[in-house]
Amino acid sequence: MLLTLVRLLLPTTLQLDIKRDQLLAKLCTPDMRHKIGVEDVYGSRRRVFQHTPQSLRESYQENLSEAAFLVFKQTRLSFRQVWLSSIALGAALSDRYAITKVDRVAIWIPNYPDWIIAF
Repeated sequence: MLLTLVRLLLPTTLQLDIKRDQLLAKLCTPDMRHKIGVEDVYGSRRRVFQHTPQSLRESYQENLSEAAFLVFKQTRLSFRQVWLSSIALGAALSDRYAITKVDRVAIWIPNYPDWIIAF
């Protein structure tokens, strides 16, 4: 994934045999989306990306649109459809099965769009 990101963000004439630290320095400068900072994470100082959503939920909420998000065979789901399906599943688990935030739920689904919705 990092190599794909490199190909998208850096000129094609750039040699890809640079070291990891050099690559991170190019991608994570203060003016780039992938700027790295240091924050407390569960009681310890960690390097984190600063311009990214704090959770998957926040990421979905920032991208509610009709643009294609999941494409699998003949199925095409937009960001909004996935968000609404996920909310509906969460409500069903809460209302029908009394699942709460502290409960743990196992997801046993093949790699299909349903898995992403359930996650």
